[in-house]
Amino acid sequence: MSYLKITFAFLFNIISMLSFSQTNNNITVNLKDYHAASLTEIIPTEDGKYFISADNSGKILMYNTSNYSYCKTLRKGSGIPV
Repeated sequence: MSYLKITFAFLFNIISMLSFSQTNNNITVNLKDYHAASLTEIIPTEDGKYFISADNSGKILMYNTSNYSYCKTLRKGSGIPV
């Protein structure tokens, strides 16, 4: 009898996990860029909304000054320092 209860509990847990683990919501993942080389320059834009950073590999990134979040890559690293 104990074996039957354990088997029933195990099957019930597996079925409940499978039924509740699926979602219908669309999930998006935003990939962000970063500097892998040491920074050479950090300058703000004229309007003050963003700042631009450059590194030794030549990569140039733009960040938001209000929350310091990544905005976009202005130039990919080419191995030529900026």
